[in-house]
Amino acid sequence: MSAAVQGRLVNVTIDDQSPSLFYSNLWGDGGSCLSCLAAPNASQAIHETWHDSTHYADDETNPYPTPNVSTSFNGTAIYVICILPRTPGSVIGSSDMSFYIDSDLVGDFVNNPSPGERGFDYNYTVYSNTSIPPGQHRFTLQNGRVGASQTLTLFDAIVYSYDDGQPDHNNSDIGTTTNTSTAQNTSFIVGLALVVALAMFLGVVAFILYWRHRKHTSEPNHSHPPITPFFLGDPHTQTVADRRISLSPRLLGVGPSRTGEAPPSYELAADKTFRLGELTDKIVIGGRNK
Repeated sequence: MSAAVQGRLVNVTIDDQSPSLFYSNLWGDGGSCLSCLAAPNASQAIHETWHDSTHYADDETNPYPTPNVSTSFNGTAIYVICILPRTPGSVIGSSDMSFYIDSDLVGDFVNNPSPGERGFDYNYTVYSNTSIPPGQHRFTLQNGRVGASQTLTLFDAIVYSYDDGQPDHNNSDIGTTTNTSTAQNTSFIVGLALVVALAMFLGVVAFILYWRHRKHTSEPNHSHPPITPFFLGDPHTQTVADRRISLSPRLLGVGPSRTGEAPPSYELAADKTFRLGELTDKIVIGGRNK
């Protein structure tokens, strides 16, 4: 049974200069803004750029009282990265941000540094959410609140994550090794079974051929040698159809002779015709009927 394979999360960075971002009024390119009082070190920013926005307390009469920036993304997690100013002299370093996903308020960030501090905090994550349902979403960052005090936002980038559907190699190494080993074992077993089956088949064929050869060589020869007829004297005629044999007159000497005596003579009747099965035929021997 294979273990469940989790997909790999891929991070996508949307830099503040990306055309996929939509800025409202009261935003400026921080690196080229001549009227902006905040001057962070560009080399510390992502891609050495950022966007600057100031919310003023009297923005109730402004058609865009709260500056915002928004973008669309397809993912399951989002991270908002800013540069946090401290309060160097006349620069107001307070931060007050609200975050919306699909028009729903999902979080806020408030920072009030101690007076007299100088410098900036770079790559600071002001908002993160890792439990977003998969799919297309709309994210909005809002700087300040209507009627609230003055705030400053130095926006650097947005990072979102999505599942690319590919197995995570770290999670699948063990499963891959196990599957490879199982496949090798299966191939070996199948190959061995084929070899055994082939050997058994060849053995059966060899046995059948050997058995047939032995049977052929051990069977007695039932063929009869040809019968060579012999004749007593003159030629005779033989009729197989009615099993009759016609013999010409002939004297035959039969049996041993006594001492000093001539052997008796046996004469077949002239033109005697008989059947082989008729043993009651009379044979004329020495002129008497037997």
